[in-house]
Amino acid sequence: MSDHLNQLVLSVSRWVRRRNKQRMLMVSVYALLGLPVLAMLSLAVILSVYHFQLPAIDDIQTYQPKTASRIYSTDGILIGEYAEHKRVHTPYDQIPPHVIDAFIAAEDKNFWHHGGIDLTRIVIATITNVRRMLMGQRLQGASTITQQVARNLYLSREVSMDRKLKEMVLAMRLEGLISKERIMEIYLSEIYLGGRSYGVAHAAHNYFGKRMDDLDIHESALLAGLPKAPSYYNPRRYPTRALQRRNTILARMAHDGLINDATMRAYQSLPLGVRDSNERAEGEPDSNYFVEEARLQLIDIVGEEPLYTEGLTIYATLDSRLQDIAERALRDGLTSFDRRQGWRGALMRLPSVDQWQTQLHQIKKPRSIYNWQLAVVLQTNDQEARIGLSDGCHGGISLDDMLWARRPLTAEEEQMVADKKYDLPLLKKVSTALSVGDVILVEKVKDEESDASLRQGVDCREYPERYALRQIPEIEGAIVAMNVHNGRIVAMSGGYSWDRSLFNRATQALRQPGSSFKPFVYLAALDNGFTPTTEVIDAPLVLEQGEDEDFWRPENYSEKFYGPTLLRRGLERSRNLITIRLAHSIGMTPIMNYANLLGVLPENAKAELSVAIGSRETTLLQLTTAYAMFANGGLRVKPAFIERIQKKNGDTIYRRDERDCEACVGGDYDGMSLPPFPQDERARVIEAPLAYQMVSMLEGVVERGTGRRARIESVSLAGKTGTTNDHKDVWFIGFTPDVALGVFVGYDQPRSMGVLANGATVSSPIFKQFMWEAFSEEGTSLFRVPEGIHLVRINRITGMPVRSETDEKYAIFEALRTTDTEDLAATVGRDAAYGRDRLLGRDKTKKLLGLY
Repeated sequence: MSDHLNQLVLSVSRWVRRRNKQRMLMVSVYALLGLPVLAMLSLAVILSVYHFQLPAIDDIQTYQPKTASRIYSTDGILIGEYAEHKRVHTPYDQIPPHVIDAFIAAEDKNFWHHGGIDLTRIVIATITNVRRMLMGQRLQGASTITQQVARNLYLSREVSMDRKLKEMVLAMRLEGLISKERIMEIYLSEIYLGGRSYGVAHAAHNYFGKRMDDLDIHESALLAGLPKAPSYYNPRRYPTRALQRRNTILARMAHDGLINDATMRAYQSLPLGVRDSNERAEGEPDSNYFVEEARLQLIDIVGEEPLYTEGLTIYATLDSRLQDIAERALRDGLTSFDRRQGWRGALMRLPSVDQWQTQLHQIKKPRSIYNWQLAVVLQTNDQEARIGLSDGCHGGISLDDMLWARRPLTAEEEQMVADKKYDLPLLKKVSTALSVGDVILVEKVKDEESDASLRQGVDCREYPERYALRQIPEIEGAIVAMNVHNGRIVAMSGGYSWDRSLFNRATQALRQPGSSFKPFVYLAALDNGFTPTTEVIDAPLVLEQGEDEDFWRPENYSEKFYGPTLLRRGLERSRNLITIRLAHSIGMTPIMNYANLLGVLPENAKAELSVAIGSRETTLLQLTTAYAMFANGGLRVKPAFIERIQKKNGDTIYRRDERDCEACVGGDYDGMSLPPFPQDERARVIEAPLAYQMVSMLEGVVERGTGRRARIESVSLAGKTGTTNDHKDVWFIGFTPDVALGVFVGYDQPRSMGVLANGATVSSPIFKQFMWEAFSEEGTSLFRVPEGIHLVRINRITGMPVRSETDEKYAIFEALRTTDTEDLAATVGRDAAYGRDRLLGRDKTKKLLGLY
């Protein structure tokens, strides 16, 4: 009986336990099913509370982001941007579909289907983050693209639950206010992608030098991988990480059916293709100095805030072709001068050449080396050096490619070369300049043997390519090119490299112009009765400088005296004494008046006699602008960097040429008569005949004088060299009938460049290289001869009319003004110097203008 009872009790207990387990199982099931519902209900309640706490965001419907203003050259090339954040807003219908696909695959694959938040993604991310937290790993986010837009526009980047909940509420609101397309448009224009780039359009230019609509699929995938962690996946600093991230995005695109597997594999095999941060896009000029100078002018025109936030489109005056020529000419000229100074030595020396490639990778590249490379000397002998490059290849430098690399000359040795007692010495042995372990800069020599197509498959260690030794110049300089008719700056460089120095030597450096100031003295003299055939004595001159001051004994550059000399020849040969005699004769007042009128010197500049030979400081841009007024016939022009400015809606808010021309628009032009043209409103600062006389005399400087090294057969050129005391500053300022060009060279901390340096040997070659590359192929027109000028054939030595075969040898056409005398014949020859030269009271029988 007891056994039966025990079994019954046991059976009942088992049944109760089974029922309890079933009940607990059911409770667990209900709990598991109810928790998400409860969580969702709780989340809904919380979001409802935040909904009433957050402000309205109706302004999103008229949202206009702060966008970069972009500046373009005359041929439509982007040369710069001005922005608080570098951003370019792009309408949705102009965004390539594969760009949108890449970002959806990377950031939010359900973008087109959710209502602002992706609940499934939130649950998965929560479960995943619990595991990651326990393992000490980085947590992953679950923000949709809409949430990212809400955060970027209305919230901070604070990491907190409060911010996350607000973000979710705002995301759902956004979905109810604007379309998915508009959300995507804002996202792709706002998202930060590293490298100071906001939005895909700017990032495309920053990383690839491309427009957004030129991006390829793999490039879009790279950009789509950056929002997750722009610094961590920076393709310039961490290319391996960036490559892995890009390939992951491509795989997601294939998984989501946005591309096929073959396309994915093809793009995954490609390199990143990211350009260096200092590398320019193809066809893009190196125009940083111009862009910065334009910025200063833009602030005056539109103000700083609109410039940095309103996405203005700015059309500049810069010509990208001429800018590229100017940059190259200046760098070549500065490098050429620096090589003539000799070899200053290696950048550094490695303690040993073991593991040289690794050591080379650890050395920071100097700024502004352009297409040069770092290398280490591995072997050397008298005729050649063997070098190693950072890519592991070997190269060779022959003696012929480094002949310039001898030691710097002493002052005495340089003077002997200047006196032509011996030629400039050259390096005789490679081993004299280079030693094993030297870290140097080299440039690949361009010749047929080093052509890449001919070297495919060749071992660059067994068959090294040919390189030349290089060094970064210490000397600095500037170049500026201006349209003489309207003042448009078509090219400008303020130094060897913007990366090395932001100081613009074309506009900010105040330096003595030396002999390049002399044309203003001659201009004043011509306006005060002198003619190009006036005879002036070139002889020693001693002048008082005031009490307790030494006498001033000016000399010519050659330290010689040449006796009676025509005014024209005095300018062509840049004779200091003739210039000073002219200034002493007419007084400094008319000279200073012209210098002030033409903008070379300020009105308060002290009128000392030494100013006549360039002792008062000015800038390259001011001097070039003044010369431009010679070339254009004496009409005032002002330097202009900006041609036109438009707002985002296309409205023009600034136009450089403000003249109206009603007949130019919609007129019935017959194609036969002269076309309509706006009225010329330029003020006249020099009488046209007087300006042409200066042009003619400056032509002589290039044809026969100190500027003859700049002469180009097919190009009409006029200009003047300039060299200051102790060879501290050297210049060449000149022009064609349409373009004025100024070149300055000197050390930033003024010091002598050596007795071999002058405007003719240093600045003139830079001027010539620019003019040759810019205009020699098509040539230029002749200088325009205005009314009031007669061209008379004279002997340029005697100033007399051409009458014999000897005269023919020296014959030129002299420009004489008809106002000089009623009898044109009397303006020719030595007697002309006393027709209207205002030399009353002087002994005319000497037929010389002399100060004794």
